[in-house]
Amino acid sequence: YQNHLIKVIPFIKPIPSRTIAVAYRKSFVRINAIEVIAEAIRLIKTETIEMI
Repeated sequence: YQNHLIKVIPFIKPIPSRTIAVAYRKSFVRINAIEVIAEAIRLIKTETIEMI
């Protein structure tokens, strides 16, 4: 970070992780909104996210 008020402290091993998913009800009518969110997630370029 480039803000002197923020300090990044790395995790020690074992590094915690989470698996997340995009889910919606079959009756959800704004499918385009879900697709936009999913695409935005796919476009994130960082070493801290591993796509599965």
